[in-house]
Amino acid sequence: MRRELLRCVLMLALAVVSLCRPPVVRGVRSVRRGWTRPTVARAGPAGSNAAVLLRPTYRRDAGREYVFQLPDTRRARGVLLLAPGCHQRAVDYWDKTEACQECIGLPEQKKIARAALRQGLALLAVSPGGKGQSAACWDTRASDIDASTDLHPTISLLRSWLAEHRLQRLPVFALGSSSGGAFVMHMALRFPFTALCSQIMAAPARLLQQEPRDTESGATWRYPATVFVHMRKDTRTASAVASNMDILYQQKVESAEIIVAPQPLKPDTLAQRIDGMPVATSRAVHQAFREKGLIGKDGMLVSNPRSSDWRSALVDIRTQHGLAEDSLQAGRSAIAEELNVLYADHECIADHMQQTLDWFESHVTSS
Repeated sequence: MRRELLRCVLMLALAVVSLCRPPVVRGVRSVRRGWTRPTVARAGPAGSNAAVLLRPTYRRDAGREYVFQLPDTRRARGVLLLAPGCHQRAVDYWDKTEACQECIGLPEQKKIARAALRQGLALLAVSPGGKGQSAACWDTRASDIDASTDLHPTISLLRSWLAEHRLQRLPVFALGSSSGGAFVMHMALRFPFTALCSQIMAAPARLLQQEPRDTESGATWRYPATVFVHMRKDTRTASAVASNMDILYQQKVESAEIIVAPQPLKPDTLAQRIDGMPVATSRAVHQAFREKGLIGKDGMLVSNPRSSDWRSALVDIRTQHGLAEDSLQAGRSAIAEELNVLYADHECIADHMQQTLDWFESHVTSS
């Protein structure tokens, strides 16, 4: 009887400890820090940096389109190269201004830019050259990376821009999304980034088995610390990321992953995530989606917005402010982008940008 009572007390104590244990926000595989179990990261809209002003400078040199901005601080703390995905451009990270008539300012990209500027980083966003196997994507060739029509021209552009703004001595980071993620992972074999982030993309295994080196000087370096941000519903990318992390671990290169969970479409979600979206319009979209069965009782999207016919649900409210100005076209629509983020399959995302920047900065002191 007494033994049975002691066993029950012990089980109750273990249950309490389990409930009180703080959750792990991200999974990290690290030679320096050891291993922890990868978990799903959850975060709300990255809106705390909305006060950071976006003042882009647009340029096109030798067929290369790029946009940049230096931080308001007297001295930049580092540099962040931004590589957008397929059908995306450097102009997506800033709103349209007199200095950048081409800019369209998509919500996730703007949050990424603001967070980086808030951290004191100088930003350089570059568009794909449009001369690769797909004109809308970066030219990435794992078997012969030097044959890429994007690789060396982008490195040359980056080096000349760094020299122009006297930023050569600062740590240089890279963040690419989708095709851009694959590209910065290729680029790291020819340019010594301090650390990089690949969103919703991994690299071919044979790429990471190559030695990073400068083709002119012959200088070599270790592959940079890499953080992967990928979405829970994209199991193919998750598998590729796991393979990449295993290879980097064997090479004693620190890597981390942030797994993005799906989020519900609530009445005010779009107003919270999109600059200038009225609450009334956000609620109207939510109501239209509920009436058409596009979201469940829990607010979760029932189908992938990249393939579902959600646009037809908005016909009756198309003239409302916040909808009338949105083209609803894939790659150019704020609403389409945010629906992709909520579904959590394949989209650029800023929700975990501060985590990424903090992780970058941790490798400045340790490198």
